[in-house]
Amino acid sequence: MNRYFKKYYIIFFFSTAFIFTLLAVSKPFAQERVQHPNDEPKMTYQQEFQPNDQISSKFSSKEHQIIHLDAKEFHFETHVDFPSSVQTNPDNYAESITHDNNGALDITLINQGNTIKYLLQVSSIPEQQCQSDTIRACQQGAAAPARGNVAEIQIALPGSKLIPGTYTFGEAGSTPIEDVITYSRQLYSDPSHGKLGCQVWGAGALNVKRAVYDVNGKLEYLEASLFRACDQTAPFPPTLPEDNLPQVEVENIEKYTYHASWRGHMKVAGEAIR
Repeated sequence: MNRYFKKYYIIFFFSTAFIFTLLAVSKPFAQERVQHPNDEPKMTYQQEFQPNDQISSKFSSKEHQIIHLDAKEFHFETHVDFPSSVQTNPDNYAESITHDNNGALDITLINQGNTIKYLLQVSSIPEQQCQSDTIRACQQGAAAPARGNVAEIQIALPGSKLIPGTYTFGEAGSTPIEDVITYSRQLYSDPSHGKLGCQVWGAGALNVKRAVYDVNGKLEYLEASLFRACDQTAPFPPTLPEDNLPQVEVENIEKYTYHASWRGHMKVAGEAIR
């Protein structure tokens, strides 16, 4: 028994020693084979998904901040001034819209870094005559969000806030003339309405009388006015006999000055980063 025991003991000892020696020799090669292929994908992953400083700053800045304000109470007016030689009554092109006559006024602020683009939209929603019942409820005297069917004024101004004063545009003004867009439903070229559509807009100015911001820097009250010269009116669009337009005598008005003024208490209706 002792002889067989010694024999198995010697075989077990050498077998164990051989296994440990084999493991010790093969471990560095195994590590090299396992680690080396993973190094390259790891570097590729870091290069592909490492945050880009320019992209991060672009989306973290206020460059793409858009704030939508609506006015619960407001008053908006437009009118035109004609040259002294014009006989047409300018009151034909005057308009007044308020929250009380089913109007809506919205202002969208688009932060562009050094400037903010202001988009003012005024709408009028005709009241619908209907009676509420158990199935259908009527909207009583409330206007939908403004979409600019009455007037739309777009202007880009320097700075992060409006400061009371005059912002001129065109003719070396603070705002390039191409950064200003003016639309009014009272100003279009139509034989039955009058020749007031503008083909060439000129210089003008925005006069901020009062601008109030809350503790968070949001505009909550604005009183301002704008005027802009139309240097050349637009020609009448072509008409066809089947249009059945009334034959009216319309004075040839070559130019005019457009005026708009508004005041209102604003409230944040939405905010986004784009």
